[in-house]
Amino acid sequence: MILITNRNRMAKEYSKSLQVLRANSIIICLLTFVLLFAAFFRSFSNPLHTWKKLLHQSYWSTGNLHNTPHEVDSDSEVLKEPLNLLLRRLVRGQEDQIELESKGFLCHSDLHTEVCLANKQVVVDNNALTVYVLSSYTETPVVKRMIKPYPRKEDKNAMKNVTSLQILEGNIYNDDHHLIIPACKFNHSVPLLIFSSGGFRGNLFHEFNEIIIPLFLTSHHFQSHVQFLVSDFNTSWVRKYNKVLAHLSRYKVMNLAGNNNEEGAHCFPGAIIGLIYHDNLALNSEQIPTGYSMPDFRNFLRQAYNLKATDVPAAVKKPRLLLISRSGSRRFLNEGELKKVMKEVGFEVIVARPKTMTNLDKFSGLVNTCSVMVGVHGAGLTNEIFLPDGAVMIQVVPLGLDWPSTNYFGEPGIKMGLKYLEYKIKPEESSLLRAYGPDHPYITKNDPLTVYLMGFKAVKAVYIDQQNVIINVVSNAQSLRKLLVQIDEIWGRISSKACHSSIVDEGIEVEEPLKFLLRRLVRGEDRIQLDSTGFSCKSDLHSEVCLFNKPVVMDNNELTVYVPSGETQFEHMIQPYALKDDATAMKFVTPVKILYGNANLPTCNFNHSVPAVVFSTGGFTGNLFHEFNEVIIPLFITSHHTRSRLQFLITDYKPWWVRKYNRVLSYLSSHEVINPAGNGSIHCFPGAIIGLKYHDNLALNSSEIPGGYSMFDFKNFLRKAYDLKLTDVPKTKKPVLILISRHKSRSVLVGAHGAGLANAVFMPAGAVMVQVVPLGLEWASTNYFRGPATEMELQYMEYKIKSEESSLLSTYGPDDPVITNPESIFLKGYYAARDVYVDGQNLKINVTRFRGTLVEAIKLLRRSVPLN
Repeated sequence: MILITNRNRMAKEYSKSLQVLRANSIIICLLTFVLLFAAFFRSFSNPLHTWKKLLHQSYWSTGNLHNTPHEVDSDSEVLKEPLNLLLRRLVRGQEDQIELESKGFLCHSDLHTEVCLANKQVVVDNNALTVYVLSSYTETPVVKRMIKPYPRKEDKNAMKNVTSLQILEGNIYNDDHHLIIPACKFNHSVPLLIFSSGGFRGNLFHEFNEIIIPLFLTSHHFQSHVQFLVSDFNTSWVRKYNKVLAHLSRYKVMNLAGNNNEEGAHCFPGAIIGLIYHDNLALNSEQIPTGYSMPDFRNFLRQAYNLKATDVPAAVKKPRLLLISRSGSRRFLNEGELKKVMKEVGFEVIVARPKTMTNLDKFSGLVNTCSVMVGVHGAGLTNEIFLPDGAVMIQVVPLGLDWPSTNYFGEPGIKMGLKYLEYKIKPEESSLLRAYGPDHPYITKNDPLTVYLMGFKAVKAVYIDQQNVIINVVSNAQSLRKLLVQIDEIWGRISSKACHSSIVDEGIEVEEPLKFLLRRLVRGEDRIQLDSTGFSCKSDLHSEVCLFNKPVVMDNNELTVYVPSGETQFEHMIQPYALKDDATAMKFVTPVKILYGNANLPTCNFNHSVPAVVFSTGGFTGNLFHEFNEVIIPLFITSHHTRSRLQFLITDYKPWWVRKYNRVLSYLSSHEVINPAGNGSIHCFPGAIIGLKYHDNLALNSSEIPGGYSMFDFKNFLRKAYDLKLTDVPKTKKPVLILISRHKSRSVLVGAHGAGLANAVFMPAGAVMVQVVPLGLEWASTNYFRGPATEMELQYMEYKIKSEESSLLSTYGPDDPVITNPESIFLKGYYAARDVYVDGQNLKINVTRFRGTLVEAIKLLRRSVPLN
């Protein structure tokens, strides 16, 4: 109905437009030429909308919008790359893409940031800190928005230093129906990107975390054809990051408040207001804009700063160690002794003091020559981003700062391709011991959970602002020597088994990979609980998942998992199948018992070096849709990031199911699948995941945990597992059509709603999926296949049958509520509706009517394949 209404409205406006065209033959000729050109190269455009837009633009050219404008640039290369495609990379989800295409304007907000996109002309009034987003429709009402273009909107302290920007979307007219907007003095041919350099400017971590990395994410795919306009402009900040800015934009940075001392408004063909943000020092390739990773960003920095080293040097007698020195809190109180010991054990030591680090043009090059970096938790460790691949970053973790150390520098460092180590100080190595005494809670209760419950202000006042570090160099000299051996082993230059057996020592703690693998499956308080107790259970509508970052014992006879702990014992039952909201499915899922606490443990028959993943193949297995929806996709989400370093333990084991999905299972785990019912022994694991993560129907949402996975990744995984050759639709004269036939109800000629459509996961990108929608199944068709098909990069079409194409018409008659009012049948309950519309319905397609759908499918394929 909305589409029809819009078309009627556009038709009326088109009629008015034709009257204007008849009044001037020159304009008619000009517009005819432009439209023919657009029709030839952009056949998918709506011609009525194009005419309307061009007429309105011709009005602008004679009105007060362009008042003898000055052409700032004439970047013709940008015009060859459609702006709408560049902007679409910053939008996820079909609804947002449709809104951007139809309205030309879209705003999206999440916990950290707000970003507005304009795929239409904008006017910037620097004096009023206002962006006008103009509309092609004269009757569009004006909508006012206020935005702070800095990606830390959850932090009030940061946002105090960020100036608000006003966005006026729509057209403002005076009584004579003339546009009231500033006259354009400067016309630009490239889009605008507005961001703030306020917030926590001056802190290296926050500058990279909230500005530089988000700026790369938001603008790099424009290939420097974008104009930066900075609010809360700071000249020293622009100078500091001049090389980064110059590599992301070929134009001089504009000052929103200063306008380079030139009066007058600036006009742009489109705009981005705000910056895309992923996570702490993070680029997740599956989040928007898809494709960028931390290695891409580090390569960009190497180009921008002309850094020579990509990898650590292959053979050096003395590895170069960079010691980050601090002048405020969390500084080394015995830095001289520490430096001396580092030299004695074989390092070339360079001490970087705060003043040294201010000039990034020079300091980045110094960092890039180092093989090791050592420092206490703080912003200076952000310089790890300039280290070569394979370098070692050692973070000294003060009391109470375990969580921020891991989240701000540990995990990001690993994703940078670095080898990350932690040195967790003991109470006697903290200045807090002298200040408060050994029995104070600040000393005795500094575990992550207790610290978190103190609140940020208390944590900052004590552990961040008051604490300094005194490394016990005497007791740790031997550990530092072994650290040098460990670094050599990391680089593959020492193969001695004797050295290998003594890598980990009490002074130097190596972060176990298991900790990071499990932490990716939780967030917030659950992550803190996992860090502090080694145990976390999370339940939602669809699934329950329990994680154990500690040894567990699995008794296959009793289907019981023992989790040793000194705490009070408790028992928990879990059904490891991702459809717990469906009582019928869960009838076929056997519960697993978890015994946590001090209990008598059975003796291990088998010891494993990798964690266990326990899940069920009960539920609705046997139905392809449910097998992918509740088992295969959740299994991928839960386990893929472990790189096959885990062991599957399957309850409600079905040999045929394991054979059916053998390729998937063998790609996700390099170990044999265990059947508890067929193997009554006792197995011990270093950790465990019980249950599977679930996102949505046939869906992988990159913003959910574990962050980063999308349907695109899952389809690539399937291509590898099943050795599928085609990535995109092939160029052929006759496209191949797969006819999904059903042997029970709903027997059709083409793709009726049903489990067989789950095979869409194997189709190449750009393929067309046509779903025939039976009566009463609109909701299920849309939610189970339409949305997922879009995420799979398929072109989706629906053929909704008419009542005369359904067998229900002859069964119930044309006046029965089954035909006239399906909603009333669903109100009787799921099973009543299922008996009628799912189990009782077959289809007889009107092939003459269906022919039009097939023709449209052919057209879609031709649009998706470039013409030779």
